[in-house]
Amino acid sequence: TPPAGGNAENANEPRVLVAEVEVAGVAGNPEEDLLLDAVYGAIQTRPGQPTTSTQLQADLNAIFATGYFKNVNFRPEDTPLGVRVVFLVDPNPLLTQVQALDTQVAAQGSNHQAFADQYGQTLNSQRSPKRRPAHQHLVPGQWLCIGPGRGCHSGLR
Repeated sequence: TPPAGGNAENANEPRVLVAEVEVAGVAGNPEEDLLLDAVYGAIQTRPGQPTTSTQLQADLNAIFATGYFKNVNFRPEDTPLGVRVVFLVDPNPLLTQVQALDTQVAAQGSNHQAFADQYGQTLNSQRSPKRRPAHQHLVPGQWLCIGPGRGCHSGLR
């Protein structure tokens, strides 16, 4: 959560020199390059630049806002040249199946068509809004499951 008063950094907040920035948690993922690009594109922390805990929190928020990750954190590590910042990310699962649990709510074929272009890709919560017109009939209390055993949501947001 960003601090009260927005992203403005406190002038008295300690600053540390960033020696390295790394991302952990995407190695071996079929979409590793996409996920790395999402993280590095979202963060403001750069090697050779000073940073603060406020900036690192803003980076975590920005990574999470990409929609590709269900959990994000960071770990600072001291090095002789400054701090290595390791962003620890847990990607959303790959979309493999969409199934309405109440088949009177939506025909299975319409579920497949609405999400077919995302099968095999990392589930991205930021792409869901454009799916709403095909699933306007989903209301709170009716469930849509995305992926094997994970990602069940009451309706679509």
